[in-house]
Amino acid sequence: MAKKEAENQAKTDEFVGKGTLKLRKPLTVDGKQLAQIHYNFDELTALDLIEADKDRATMSNNVVMIEQFDTTAKLCIFARAVSKAMPEVSLADLKRMGGHDAQEAMILSRRFFTVQIEDGEEETTEAQ
Repeated sequence: MAKKEAENQAKTDEFVGKGTLKLRKPLTVDGKQLAQIHYNFDELTALDLIEADKDRATMSNNVVMIEQFDTTAKLCIFARAVSKAMPEVSLADLKRMGGHDAQEAMILSRRFFTVQIEDGEEETTEAQ
């Protein structure tokens, strides 16, 4: 049990901008059963984030203060990342994912919000 927990923590600590989510429960999209979903957070633009926020607003009346803790916001961001790799998969499709798969998708989205600059990479910001 401790080994599994350590593996899960390692997965939580790392971020991969693009990859594949292997589904526990296949998802049917346009009559096809998908056993995995490809995503690409690296291709997201500011407009994608704005559109994801609009998607979130149509699904929930809650005011979001911290997106990385909002379930709906994380799913909408994941849907945008999926659309970059698999345009045929929509947010409506992803709403039908199994609960465990949805949790994994939301973990990926949370990592997108909380990724840290790796050692050796330069971070540049301008002071106001």
